[in-house]
Amino acid sequence: MKPTNVLIIDDSKLITKLTTKALLSNNINNYYFDKEHIFVSYDGLEAFEMLGKHPEISLVISDVMMPRLTGEELVKTLIDVDIISKLKIIFITTPITIKNMNPKYLQESSGVIYKPFNDLSFCQKFNQLQIEEKQKKEHYEKVKTSHEKQKKYIRSWMNDYSNETKVKISQKGLESILEIEFDLDSEIDKDELYMLLHSVASNYFETFEDKHTLNDSVLNNIYQIWSKPEEYKELGLIYDYDSIISNAKNTISENSTQEDIQHTLVQPFQSILKKTKNRLISTKKLPYNDFMPYIEQVIEIFKSIDSKYPLTKVLPSLKRLEEIKEIKTKLEPLSKESKIINIFPSLRHNNDSVVLIKNRMKALENFTLKELIPHYVAIADSTIWEHAIKSPKIISFIKANLKSKTPNTHNILYHSKEISKSDMKQFQKYDSKNLVLVTKDIELVELFKKTLLNKISSLNIELYSKVSVLDSNIEKNINSKFIIDVNFSDTIFNNGLQLLNALKKRHPSLQKIINNKGLYILASLKQVETLHKNKTALDYNIILKPINEKNIYDKVILGI
Repeated sequence: MKPTNVLIIDDSKLITKLTTKALLSNNINNYYFDKEHIFVSYDGLEAFEMLGKHPEISLVISDVMMPRLTGEELVKTLIDVDIISKLKIIFITTPITIKNMNPKYLQESSGVIYKPFNDLSFCQKFNQLQIEEKQKKEHYEKVKTSHEKQKKYIRSWMNDYSNETKVKISQKGLESILEIEFDLDSEIDKDELYMLLHSVASNYFETFEDKHTLNDSVLNNIYQIWSKPEEYKELGLIYDYDSIISNAKNTISENSTQEDIQHTLVQPFQSILKKTKNRLISTKKLPYNDFMPYIEQVIEIFKSIDSKYPLTKVLPSLKRLEEIKEIKTKLEPLSKESKIINIFPSLRHNNDSVVLIKNRMKALENFTLKELIPHYVAIADSTIWEHAIKSPKIISFIKANLKSKTPNTHNILYHSKEISKSDMKQFQKYDSKNLVLVTKDIELVELFKKTLLNKISSLNIELYSKVSVLDSNIEKNINSKFIIDVNFSDTIFNNGLQLLNALKKRHPSLQKIINNKGLYILASLKQVETLHKNKTALDYNIILKPINEKNIYDKVILGI
Protein backbone atom coordinates (compact mmCIF):
# COMPACT_ATOMS: atom_id res chain seq x y z
CA MET A 1 0.00 0.00 0.00
CA LYS A 2 1.33 3.44 -0.92
CA PRO A 3 1.85 5.89 1.96
CA THR A 4 -0.74 8.66 2.30
CA ASN A 5 0.41 12.28 2.06
CA VAL A 6 -1.08 13.97 5.11
CA LEU A 7 -0.94 17.51 6.50
CA ILE A 8 -1.31 17.99 10.30
CA ILE A 9 -2.30 21.53 11.36
CA ASP A 10 -2.29 22.70 14.97
CA ASP A 11 -0.69 25.61 16.86
CA SER A 12 0.26 23.13 19.63
CA LYS A 13 3.48 21.19 18.94
CA LEU A 14 2.36 18.59 21.49
CA ILE A 15 -0.83 17.90 19.50
CA THR A 16 1.07 17.62 16.21
CA LYS A 17 3.49 15.11 17.84
CA LEU A 18 0.62 13.06 19.35
CA THR A 19 -1.18 13.03 16.01
CA THR A 20 1.97 11.99 14.14
CA LYS A 21 2.61 9.20 16.65
CA ALA A 22 -0.98 7.94 16.28
CA LEU A 23 -0.69 7.90 12.48
CA LEU A 24 2.64 6.08 12.52
CA SER A 25 1.11 3.32 14.67
CA ASN A 26 -0.66 2.36 11.42
CA ASN A 27 -3.77 1.09 13.19
CA ILE A 28 -6.02 3.02 10.81
CA ASN A 29 -7.88 0.95 8.21
CA ASN A 30 -7.30 1.65 4.49
CA TYR A 31 -4.26 3.90 5.17
CA TYR A 32 -0.50 3.54 5.50
CA PHE A 33 1.66 6.34 6.96
CA ASP A 34 5.42 7.02 7.15
CA LYS A 35 7.46 10.03 8.34
CA GLU A 36 8.48 11.21 4.88
CA HIS A 37 4.87 11.75 3.81
CA ILE A 38 3.69 13.57 6.95
CA PHE A 39 3.68 17.38 6.73
CA VAL A 40 3.12 19.74 9.69
CA SER A 41 1.88 23.36 9.90
CA TYR A 42 1.28 25.47 13.01
CA ASP A 43 -1.41 27.85 11.70
CA GLY A 44 -3.99 28.02 8.93
CA LEU A 45 -2.13 30.38 6.64
CA GLU A 46 1.03 28.30 6.75
CA ALA A 47 -1.09 25.25 6.03
CA PHE A 48 -2.62 26.91 2.96
CA GLU A 49 0.86 27.69 1.63
CA MET A 50 1.97 24.10 2.35
CA LEU A 51 -0.95 22.75 0.31
CA GLY A 52 0.13 24.95 -2.58
CA LYS A 53 3.68 23.56 -2.45
CA HIS A 54 2.57 19.95 -2.05
CA PRO A 55 -0.45 19.23 -4.26
CA GLU A 56 0.08 15.50 -3.54
CA ILE A 57 -1.43 15.97 -0.06
CA SER A 58 -4.83 14.21 0.10
CA LEU A 59 -5.54 14.11 3.86
CA VAL A 60 -5.75 17.14 6.18
CA ILE A 61 -6.02 16.77 9.99
CA SER A 62 -6.65 20.26 11.35
CA ASP A 63 -7.36 22.16 14.54
CA VAL A 64 -10.19 24.73 14.40
CA MET A 65 -8.94 27.56 16.65
CA MET A 66 -5.61 28.69 15.16
CA PRO A 67 -3.78 31.99 14.63
CA ARG A 68 -3.84 33.92 11.33
CA LEU A 69 -6.34 31.56 9.65
CA THR A 70 -8.78 29.38 11.60
CA GLY A 71 -9.81 25.91 10.51
CA GLU A 72 -13.20 27.29 9.42
CA GLU A 73 -11.54 30.09 7.39
CA LEU A 74 -9.13 27.57 5.84
CA VAL A 75 -12.07 25.45 4.59
CA LYS A 76 -13.77 28.55 3.16
CA THR A 77 -10.52 29.48 1.33
CA LEU A 78 -10.14 25.95 -0.04
CA ILE A 79 -13.72 26.15 -1.36
CA ASP A 80 -12.98 29.52 -3.00
CA VAL A 81 -9.91 28.17 -4.82
CA ASP A 82 -11.81 24.99 -5.78
CA ILE A 83 -9.46 22.37 -4.30
CA ILE A 84 -11.69 21.22 -1.42
CA SER A 85 -12.96 18.24 -3.44
CA LYS A 86 -9.43 16.81 -3.68
CA LEU A 87 -8.98 16.70 0.08
CA LYS A 88 -10.28 14.61 2.96
CA ILE A 89 -10.49 16.83 6.05
CA ILE A 90 -10.74 15.72 9.68
CA PHE A 91 -10.94 18.27 12.50
CA ILE A 92 -9.25 17.79 15.88
CA THR A 93 -10.77 20.12 18.47
CA THR A 94 -12.97 20.32 21.58
CA PRO A 95 -16.78 19.83 21.75
CA ILE A 96 -17.24 23.48 22.83
CA THR A 97 -15.36 24.80 19.78
CA ILE A 98 -17.23 22.62 17.31
CA LYS A 99 -20.60 23.94 18.59
CA ASN A 100 -19.64 27.43 17.46
CA MET A 101 -18.51 26.35 14.00
CA ASN A 102 -20.61 27.13 10.91
CA PRO A 103 -22.37 23.83 9.93
CA LYS A 104 -21.79 24.67 6.25
CA TYR A 105 -18.02 24.31 6.64
CA LEU A 106 -18.24 21.43 9.09
CA GLN A 107 -20.15 19.46 6.44
CA GLU A 108 -17.14 19.72 4.14
CA SER A 109 -15.19 17.54 6.57
CA SER A 110 -15.28 13.80 7.21
CA GLY A 111 -15.89 14.45 10.91
CA VAL A 112 -14.25 15.38 14.20
CA ILE A 113 -11.81 13.70 16.58
CA TYR A 114 -12.16 15.34 19.98
CA LYS A 115 -9.28 16.36 22.22
CA PRO A 116 -7.85 14.95 24.39
CA PHE A 117 -6.89 11.70 22.65
CA ASN A 118 -4.18 9.02 22.70
CA ASP A 119 -2.88 6.68 20.00
CA LEU A 120 -5.64 4.11 20.52
CA SER A 121 -8.62 6.48 20.82
CA PHE A 122 -7.41 8.53 17.81
CA CYS A 123 -7.21 5.45 15.56
CA GLN A 124 -10.53 4.04 16.81
CA LYS A 125 -12.33 7.32 16.10
CA PHE A 126 -10.66 7.66 12.67
CA ASN A 127 -11.86 4.16 11.76
CA GLN A 128 -15.35 4.98 13.03
CA LEU A 129 -15.42 8.15 10.89
CA GLN A 130 -14.62 6.03 7.82
CA ILE A 131 -17.56 3.74 8.57
CA GLU A 132 -19.89 6.72 9.08
CA GLU A 133 -18.63 8.37 5.90
CA LYS A 134 -19.31 5.19 3.92
CA GLN A 135 -22.82 4.96 5.36
CA LYS A 136 -23.40 8.64 4.62
CA LYS A 137 -22.23 8.15 1.04
CA GLU A 138 -24.47 5.11 0.59
CA HIS A 139 -27.41 7.04 2.02
CA TYR A 140 -26.68 9.97 -0.28
CA GLU A 141 -26.56 7.68 -3.32
CA LYS A 142 -29.83 6.07 -2.23
CA VAL A 143 -31.48 9.48 -1.80
CA LYS A 144 -30.06 10.67 -5.13
CA THR A 145 -31.40 7.58 -6.92
CA SER A 146 -34.80 8.02 -5.22
CA HIS A 147 -34.91 11.69 -6.20
CA GLU A 148 -34.10 10.92 -9.83
CA LYS A 149 -36.95 8.39 -9.90
CA GLN A 150 -39.33 10.90 -8.32
CA LYS A 151 -38.28 13.57 -10.80
CA LYS A 152 -39.31 11.18 -13.59
CA TYR A 153 -42.70 10.74 -11.92
CA ILE A 154 -43.21 14.50 -11.66
CA ARG A 155 -42.20 15.02 -15.30
CA SER A 156 -44.77 12.38 -16.28
CA TRP A 157 -47.49 13.87 -14.05
CA MET A 158 -46.85 17.36 -15.38
CA ASN A 159 -47.11 15.97 -18.90
CA ASP A 160 -50.46 14.34 -17.97
CA TYR A 161 -51.57 17.66 -16.45
CA SER A 162 -50.61 19.41 -19.70
CA ASN A 163 -52.73 16.95 -21.71
CA GLU A 164 -55.70 17.29 -19.33
CA THR A 165 -55.70 21.08 -19.16
CA LYS A 166 -54.34 21.81 -22.67
CA VAL A 167 -51.66 24.09 -21.23
CA LYS A 168 -48.21 23.83 -22.80
CA ILE A 169 -45.32 23.05 -20.46
CA SER A 170 -41.71 23.95 -21.25
CA GLN A 171 -39.43 21.03 -20.34
CA LYS A 172 -36.48 23.38 -19.89
CA GLY A 173 -38.47 25.55 -17.51
CA LEU A 174 -39.73 22.49 -15.63
CA GLU A 175 -36.16 21.19 -15.20
CA SER A 176 -35.07 24.48 -13.65
CA ILE A 177 -37.91 24.26 -11.10
CA LEU A 178 -37.09 20.59 -10.36
CA GLU A 179 -33.46 21.46 -9.60
CA ILE A 180 -34.59 24.04 -7.06
CA GLU A 181 -37.26 21.88 -5.43
CA PHE A 182 -35.09 18.77 -5.16
CA ASP A 183 -32.25 20.55 -3.35
CA LEU A 184 -32.76 18.17 -0.41
CA ASP A 185 -30.60 15.69 1.51
CA SER A 186 -33.41 13.44 2.74
CA GLU A 187 -35.77 10.91 1.16
CA ILE A 188 -39.29 12.00 0.26
CA ASP A 189 -42.23 9.75 1.16
CA LYS A 190 -45.53 9.46 -0.73
CA ASP A 191 -47.35 12.17 1.23
CA GLU A 192 -44.43 14.57 0.90
CA LEU A 193 -44.15 13.75 -2.80
CA TYR A 194 -47.62 15.12 -3.51
CA MET A 195 -46.74 18.31 -1.62
CA LEU A 196 -43.56 18.55 -3.69
CA LEU A 197 -45.49 17.94 -6.92
CA HIS A 198 -47.92 20.69 -5.94
CA SER A 199 -45.01 23.02 -5.13
CA VAL A 200 -43.29 22.27 -8.45
CA ALA A 201 -46.52 22.89 -10.38
CA SER A 202 -47.32 26.09 -8.46
CA ASN A 203 -43.81 27.51 -8.90
CA TYR A 204 -43.72 26.53 -12.55
CA PHE A 205 -46.97 28.29 -13.44
CA GLU A 206 -46.11 31.35 -11.34
CA THR A 207 -42.74 31.59 -13.10
CA PHE A 208 -43.53 30.60 -16.68
CA GLU A 209 -47.34 30.56 -17.14
CA ASP A 210 -48.74 33.16 -14.75
CA LYS A 211 -52.00 33.35 -16.75
CA HIS A 212 -52.83 29.74 -15.86
CA THR A 213 -54.37 28.98 -12.45
CA LEU A 214 -53.30 25.60 -11.11
CA ASN A 215 -56.21 23.11 -11.13
CA ASP A 216 -55.73 21.29 -7.82
CA SER A 217 -58.35 18.60 -8.50
CA VAL A 218 -56.77 17.59 -11.85
CA LEU A 219 -53.32 17.44 -10.26
CA ASN A 220 -54.60 15.44 -7.28
CA ASN A 221 -56.44 13.03 -9.58
CA ILE A 222 -53.26 12.33 -11.55
CA TYR A 223 -51.33 11.68 -8.34
CA GLN A 224 -54.05 9.48 -6.78
CA ILE A 225 -54.07 7.16 -9.80
CA TRP A 226 -50.33 6.61 -9.29
CA SER A 227 -50.32 6.35 -5.49
CA LYS A 228 -53.23 3.87 -5.24
CA PRO A 229 -52.82 1.62 -8.27
CA GLU A 230 -55.13 -1.13 -6.97
CA GLU A 231 -58.05 1.29 -6.75
CA TYR A 232 -57.53 2.47 -10.31
CA LYS A 233 -56.23 -0.75 -11.85
CA GLU A 234 -58.06 -1.83 -14.99
CA LEU A 235 -59.65 -5.27 -15.18
CA GLY A 236 -57.24 -6.18 -17.97
CA LEU A 237 -59.98 -7.54 -20.23
CA ILE A 238 -58.92 -5.72 -23.38
CA TYR A 239 -55.34 -6.90 -23.04
CA ASP A 240 -56.62 -10.47 -22.46
CA TYR A 241 -58.90 -10.19 -25.49
CA ASP A 242 -56.09 -9.06 -27.80
CA SER A 243 -53.81 -11.78 -26.44
CA ILE A 244 -56.41 -14.54 -26.97
CA ILE A 245 -57.24 -13.40 -30.51
CA SER A 246 -53.55 -13.07 -31.43
CA ASN A 247 -52.81 -16.58 -30.13
CA ALA A 248 -55.88 -18.00 -31.91
CA LYS A 249 -54.87 -16.43 -35.25
CA ASN A 250 -51.47 -18.09 -34.97
CA THR A 251 -52.93 -21.44 -33.90
CA ILE A 252 -56.25 -22.03 -35.69
CA SER A 253 -55.94 -23.47 -39.19
CA GLU A 254 -58.21 -25.17 -41.73
CA ASN A 255 -57.34 -28.49 -40.07
CA SER A 256 -58.27 -27.36 -36.56
CA THR A 257 -60.82 -29.53 -34.84
CA GLN A 258 -63.71 -28.18 -32.78
CA GLU A 259 -61.83 -29.36 -29.72
CA ASP A 260 -58.82 -27.25 -30.80
CA ILE A 261 -61.03 -24.19 -31.21
CA GLN A 262 -62.74 -24.83 -27.90
CA HIS A 263 -59.35 -24.99 -26.16
CA THR A 264 -57.71 -22.08 -28.03
CA LEU A 265 -60.55 -19.55 -28.29
CA VAL A 266 -63.71 -20.41 -26.37
CA GLN A 267 -62.34 -21.59 -23.02
CA PRO A 268 -59.90 -18.64 -22.58
CA PHE A 269 -62.80 -16.20 -23.06
CA GLN A 270 -65.01 -18.14 -20.68
CA SER A 271 -62.20 -18.10 -18.16
CA ILE A 272 -61.55 -14.33 -18.18
CA LEU A 273 -65.26 -13.46 -18.02
CA LYS A 274 -65.97 -15.86 -15.14
CA LYS A 275 -62.85 -14.62 -13.37
CA THR A 276 -64.21 -11.07 -13.68
CA LYS A 277 -67.61 -12.12 -12.31
CA ASN A 278 -65.98 -13.93 -9.38
CA ARG A 279 -64.57 -10.60 -8.21
CA LEU A 280 -68.09 -9.31 -7.68
CA ILE A 281 -68.94 -11.78 -4.87
CA SER A 282 -72.64 -11.01 -4.32
CA THR A 283 -73.06 -7.41 -5.41
CA LYS A 284 -76.49 -6.33 -6.56
CA LYS A 285 -77.48 -5.62 -10.18
CA LEU A 286 -78.93 -2.53 -11.87
CA PRO A 287 -80.01 -2.45 -15.54
CA TYR A 288 -77.61 -0.53 -17.77
CA ASN A 289 -80.28 1.29 -19.78
CA ASP A 290 -82.12 2.52 -16.67
CA PHE A 291 -79.12 4.03 -14.95
CA MET A 292 -76.12 4.70 -17.18
CA PRO A 293 -77.64 7.52 -19.26
CA TYR A 294 -77.96 9.47 -15.99
CA ILE A 295 -74.74 8.62 -14.14
CA GLU A 296 -72.81 11.63 -15.44
CA GLN A 297 -75.77 13.91 -14.67
CA VAL A 298 -75.83 12.71 -11.03
CA ILE A 299 -72.11 13.39 -10.73
CA GLU A 300 -72.58 16.90 -12.12
CA ILE A 301 -75.40 17.54 -9.62
CA PHE A 302 -73.18 16.46 -6.72
CA LYS A 303 -70.28 18.56 -8.02
CA SER A 304 -72.57 21.59 -8.26
CA ILE A 305 -73.62 21.08 -4.62
CA ASP A 306 -70.07 20.40 -3.40
CA SER A 307 -67.19 21.47 -5.66
CA LYS A 308 -64.88 19.17 -3.65
CA TYR A 309 -66.95 16.07 -4.42
CA PRO A 310 -64.20 13.40 -4.88
CA LEU A 311 -64.62 12.56 -8.54
CA THR A 312 -61.27 10.75 -8.36
CA LYS A 313 -62.84 8.06 -6.19
CA VAL A 314 -65.73 7.53 -8.62
CA LEU A 315 -63.77 7.32 -11.88
CA PRO A 316 -62.34 3.78 -11.37
CA SER A 317 -65.76 2.13 -11.18
CA LEU A 318 -66.91 4.05 -14.27
CA LYS A 319 -63.74 3.07 -16.16
CA ARG A 320 -64.22 -0.58 -15.25
CA LEU A 321 -67.78 -0.41 -16.49
CA GLU A 322 -66.52 1.09 -19.76
CA GLU A 323 -64.05 -1.80 -20.00
CA ILE A 324 -66.87 -4.34 -19.59
CA LYS A 325 -68.88 -2.55 -22.28
CA GLU A 326 -65.87 -2.56 -24.59
CA ILE A 327 -65.30 -6.30 -24.19
CA LYS A 328 -68.96 -6.86 -25.09
CA THR A 329 -68.46 -4.75 -28.24
CA LYS A 330 -65.32 -6.72 -29.11
CA LEU A 331 -67.17 -10.04 -28.74
CA GLU A 332 -69.94 -9.01 -31.15
CA PRO A 333 -67.98 -9.72 -34.41
CA LEU A 334 -67.22 -13.23 -33.12
CA SER A 335 -70.95 -13.96 -33.02
CA LYS A 336 -71.39 -13.26 -36.75
CA GLU A 337 -70.29 -15.82 -39.34
CA SER A 338 -68.98 -13.35 -41.93
CA LYS A 339 -66.90 -11.52 -39.33
CA ILE A 340 -65.49 -14.78 -37.94
CA ILE A 341 -64.25 -15.73 -41.42
CA ASN A 342 -62.65 -12.29 -41.81
CA ILE A 343 -60.78 -12.76 -38.53
CA PHE A 344 -59.89 -16.43 -39.21
CA PRO A 345 -59.71 -16.84 -43.04
CA SER A 346 -58.44 -20.42 -42.66
CA LEU A 347 -61.93 -21.42 -41.44
CA ARG A 348 -63.62 -20.34 -44.68
CA HIS A 349 -64.41 -23.96 -45.56
CA ASN A 350 -64.87 -25.22 -42.01
CA ASN A 351 -68.52 -24.35 -41.41
CA ASP A 352 -68.90 -26.48 -38.26
CA SER A 353 -66.10 -24.59 -36.51
CA VAL A 354 -67.53 -21.20 -37.58
CA VAL A 355 -70.95 -22.15 -36.17
CA LEU A 356 -69.32 -23.33 -32.93
CA ILE A 357 -67.52 -20.00 -32.51
CA LYS A 358 -70.67 -18.06 -33.40
CA ASN A 359 -72.84 -19.87 -30.85
CA ARG A 360 -70.27 -19.83 -28.05
CA MET A 361 -69.36 -16.18 -28.52
CA LYS A 362 -73.02 -15.15 -28.70
CA ALA A 363 -73.53 -16.89 -25.35
CA LEU A 364 -70.51 -15.07 -23.87
CA GLU A 365 -71.71 -11.74 -25.26
CA ASN A 366 -75.09 -12.34 -23.57
CA PHE A 367 -73.30 -13.37 -20.38
CA THR A 368 -71.46 -10.04 -20.42
CA LEU A 369 -74.67 -8.10 -21.02
CA LYS A 370 -76.81 -9.97 -18.46
CA GLU A 371 -74.30 -10.94 -15.78
CA LEU A 372 -71.37 -8.51 -15.78
CA ILE A 373 -72.68 -5.12 -16.91
CA PRO A 374 -75.59 -4.91 -14.38
CA HIS A 375 -73.16 -5.64 -11.53
CA TYR A 376 -70.78 -2.90 -12.61
CA VAL A 377 -73.63 -0.44 -13.11
CA ALA A 378 -74.62 -1.09 -9.47
CA ILE A 379 -71.00 -0.68 -8.34
CA ALA A 380 -70.75 2.64 -10.20
CA ASP A 381 -74.05 3.88 -8.73
CA SER A 382 -73.21 2.79 -5.17
CA THR A 383 -69.70 4.28 -5.41
CA ILE A 384 -71.16 7.63 -6.43
CA TRP A 385 -73.46 7.59 -3.40
CA GLU A 386 -70.85 6.19 -1.05
CA HIS A 387 -68.77 9.32 -1.53
CA ALA A 388 -71.75 11.66 -1.77
CA ILE A 389 -72.89 10.86 1.78
CA LYS A 390 -69.43 11.78 3.07
CA SER A 391 -70.09 15.38 2.03
CA PRO A 392 -71.86 17.55 4.65
CA LYS A 393 -73.10 19.83 1.85
CA ILE A 394 -74.72 16.99 -0.09
CA ILE A 395 -76.25 15.52 3.09
CA SER A 396 -77.74 18.92 3.93
CA PHE A 397 -79.15 19.14 0.40
CA ILE A 398 -80.73 15.66 0.68
CA LYS A 399 -82.28 16.37 4.09
CA ALA A 400 -83.71 19.66 2.83
CA ASN A 401 -85.04 18.44 -0.51
CA LEU A 402 -85.77 14.68 -0.28
CA LYS A 403 -87.61 14.62 3.04
CA SER A 404 -90.19 11.98 2.08
CA LYS A 405 -88.17 10.09 -0.50
CA THR A 406 -85.36 7.60 -0.42
CA PRO A 407 -82.06 9.31 -1.34
CA ASN A 408 -81.14 7.64 -4.61
CA THR A 409 -80.16 8.41 -8.18
CA HIS A 410 -83.60 8.83 -9.76
CA ASN A 411 -85.04 10.92 -6.91
CA ILE A 412 -82.06 13.28 -7.12
CA LEU A 413 -82.54 13.47 -10.89
CA TYR A 414 -86.27 14.16 -10.57
CA HIS A 415 -85.75 16.86 -7.94
CA SER A 416 -83.12 18.52 -10.16
CA LYS A 417 -85.54 18.36 -13.15
CA GLU A 418 -83.17 16.14 -15.13
CA ILE A 419 -85.96 13.59 -15.68
CA SER A 420 -89.74 14.02 -15.95
CA LYS A 421 -92.59 12.47 -13.99
CA SER A 422 -93.25 10.02 -16.81
CA ASP A 423 -89.54 9.02 -16.79
CA MET A 424 -89.89 8.16 -13.14
CA LYS A 425 -92.18 5.20 -13.98
CA GLN A 426 -89.21 3.09 -15.04
CA PHE A 427 -87.67 3.67 -11.61
CA GLN A 428 -90.70 2.86 -9.45
CA LYS A 429 -89.59 -0.75 -9.01
CA TYR A 430 -86.37 0.45 -7.35
CA ASP A 431 -88.16 2.62 -4.79
CA SER A 432 -89.90 -0.18 -2.93
CA LYS A 433 -87.59 -1.58 -0.24
CA ASN A 434 -88.12 -4.07 2.58
CA LEU A 435 -86.61 -3.51 6.00
CA VAL A 436 -86.58 -6.25 8.64
CA LEU A 437 -86.59 -5.15 12.30
CA VAL A 438 -86.03 -7.83 14.95
CA THR A 439 -86.78 -6.61 18.49
CA LYS A 440 -89.07 -7.10 21.48
CA ASP A 441 -88.89 -3.43 22.44
CA ILE A 442 -92.36 -1.93 21.71
CA GLU A 443 -91.17 1.68 22.11
CA LEU A 444 -88.38 1.07 19.62
CA VAL A 445 -90.87 -0.39 17.11
CA GLU A 446 -93.10 2.69 17.41
CA LEU A 447 -90.10 5.00 16.93
CA PHE A 448 -89.05 3.18 13.75
CA LYS A 449 -92.60 3.38 12.40
CA LYS A 450 -92.83 7.08 13.19
CA THR A 451 -89.42 7.89 11.73
CA LEU A 452 -89.36 5.75 8.61
CA LEU A 453 -92.69 4.16 7.72
CA ASN A 454 -94.73 7.34 8.08
CA LYS A 455 -92.17 9.49 6.28
CA ILE A 456 -91.02 7.26 3.39
CA SER A 457 -94.00 5.66 1.69
CA SER A 458 -91.86 3.38 -0.51
CA LEU A 459 -90.40 1.66 2.55
CA ASN A 460 -91.94 -1.51 3.95
CA ILE A 461 -90.94 -2.47 7.51
CA GLU A 462 -91.38 -6.07 8.63
CA LEU A 463 -91.41 -6.37 12.43
CA TYR A 464 -90.48 -9.60 14.21
CA SER A 465 -90.47 -10.47 17.89
CA LYS A 466 -90.59 -14.27 17.47
CA VAL A 467 -87.78 -16.35 15.98
CA SER A 468 -90.10 -18.98 14.48
CA VAL A 469 -92.04 -16.40 12.43
CA LEU A 470 -88.83 -14.64 11.32
CA ASP A 471 -87.17 -17.91 10.33
CA SER A 472 -90.11 -19.00 8.15
CA ASN A 473 -90.56 -15.61 6.42
CA ILE A 474 -86.99 -14.40 5.89
CA GLU A 475 -86.64 -15.90 2.39
CA LYS A 476 -90.10 -14.80 1.16
CA ASN A 477 -89.14 -11.18 0.46
CA ILE A 478 -86.08 -9.53 -1.03
CA ASN A 479 -84.88 -7.49 1.92
CA SER A 480 -82.46 -4.61 1.52
CA LYS A 481 -81.80 -3.93 5.23
CA PHE A 482 -81.80 -6.12 8.30
CA ILE A 483 -81.84 -4.54 11.78
CA ILE A 484 -81.51 -6.62 14.93
CA ASP A 485 -81.62 -5.57 18.57
CA VAL A 486 -78.61 -6.94 20.47
CA ASN A 487 -80.93 -7.36 23.50
CA PHE A 488 -83.20 -9.76 21.62
CA SER A 489 -83.43 -13.10 23.48
CA ASP A 490 -85.71 -16.14 23.85
CA THR A 491 -85.50 -19.71 25.16
CA ILE A 492 -82.77 -20.61 22.62
CA PHE A 493 -80.79 -17.42 21.99
CA ASN A 494 -79.29 -15.23 24.73
CA ASN A 495 -78.81 -12.19 22.48
CA GLY A 496 -79.26 -10.86 18.97
CA LEU A 497 -75.76 -11.86 17.85
CA GLN A 498 -76.39 -15.52 18.57
CA LEU A 499 -79.62 -15.37 16.59
CA LEU A 500 -77.87 -13.55 13.76
CA ASN A 501 -75.13 -16.18 13.45
CA ALA A 502 -77.73 -18.95 13.36
CA LEU A 503 -79.81 -17.16 10.69
CA LYS A 504 -76.74 -16.44 8.57
CA LYS A 505 -75.93 -20.16 8.34
CA ARG A 506 -79.47 -21.07 7.25
CA HIS A 507 -80.33 -18.18 4.92
CA PRO A 508 -78.09 -17.20 1.96
CA SER A 509 -80.15 -14.04 1.38
CA LEU A 510 -78.93 -12.65 4.71
CA GLN A 511 -75.33 -12.99 3.57
CA LYS A 512 -76.16 -10.89 0.50
CA ILE A 513 -77.60 -8.17 2.75
CA ILE A 514 -74.39 -8.26 4.83
CA ASN A 515 -72.23 -8.01 1.69
CA ASN A 516 -74.25 -4.98 0.57
CA LYS A 517 -73.68 -3.18 3.92
CA GLY A 518 -77.36 -3.62 4.89
CA LEU A 519 -76.92 -5.21 8.32
CA TYR A 520 -77.46 -3.05 11.45
CA ILE A 521 -77.11 -3.83 15.14
CA LEU A 522 -78.95 -1.82 17.82
CA ALA A 523 -76.72 -1.57 20.90
CA SER A 524 -75.86 0.62 23.86
CA LEU A 525 -72.44 2.21 24.28
CA LYS A 526 -71.48 -0.46 26.84
CA GLN A 527 -72.35 -3.23 24.37
CA VAL A 528 -70.27 -1.76 21.53
CA GLU A 529 -66.99 -3.19 22.87
CA THR A 530 -68.45 -6.70 22.78
CA LEU A 531 -69.76 -6.08 19.29
CA HIS A 532 -66.36 -5.04 17.98
CA LYS A 533 -64.94 -8.42 18.97
CA ASN A 534 -67.35 -9.99 16.48
CA LYS A 535 -66.49 -7.59 13.66
CA THR A 536 -64.25 -10.13 11.97
CA ALA A 537 -67.12 -12.62 11.71
CA LEU A 538 -69.91 -10.19 10.81
CA ASP A 539 -69.76 -6.97 8.88
CA TYR A 540 -72.41 -4.63 10.27
CA ASN A 541 -73.24 -1.04 11.13
CA ILE A 542 -73.98 -0.04 14.71
CA ILE A 543 -76.93 2.16 15.72
CA LEU A 544 -76.32 3.44 19.23
CA LYS A 545 -79.04 3.43 21.88
CA PRO A 546 -80.86 5.41 23.09
CA ILE A 547 -82.47 5.66 19.66
CA ASN A 548 -83.88 8.89 18.30
CA GLU A 549 -85.37 9.95 14.97
CA LYS A 550 -82.15 11.48 13.78
CA ASN A 551 -79.85 8.48 14.22
CA ILE A 552 -82.42 6.12 12.71
CA TYR A 553 -82.80 8.25 9.57
CA ASP A 554 -79.09 9.08 9.31
CA LYS A 555 -77.91 5.51 9.77
CA VAL A 556 -80.58 3.48 8.00
CA ILE A 557 -81.62 5.80 5.19
CA LEU A 558 -78.59 8.02 4.58
CA GLY A 559 -76.01 5.46 5.72
CA ILE A 560 -73.91 8.00 7.64
